[in-house]
Amino acid sequence: MPNNQLFDNYKTDGSANPISLKVTVGYAQSGSTGLSIDNVPLVITPPADINGNFPNSFTLQNIGSNASLKGKVLAISTAVTKAQPTASSSELIEFDGGTAHKSYGPLTGTLTNPGDIVNYYSEITFT
Repeated sequence: MPNNQLFDNYKTDGSANPISLKVTVGYAQSGSTGLSIDNVPLVITPPADINGNFPNSFTLQNIGSNASLKGKVLAISTAVTKAQPTASSSELIEFDGGTAHKSYGPLTGTLTNPGDIVNYYSEITFT
């Protein structure tokens, strides 16, 4: 599997407690992220714009409760464009509010030339 894709699970506890999501794009590169749960776009403004594009790094305190997310799939799609002299790019995904804090990644990519784009794609199934 390429190092810019992730397919994994996040264990919920079945409660009404909220689950939080934090996405961090590293190396000061410029990114835009789209989110969906079971193919339905997740638009929370702010930090997303009206088109559902989230900035480089963001935290959402409540993407749903443990009970409401159980059995659903969160898709995270991020496009990172070279904005800094470094050729590195990364994305770290973190959850809180289920059975434990869990981090995924970092997913990594290389941006060689100005205008290069790395696409990250993750699917997290709430179990």
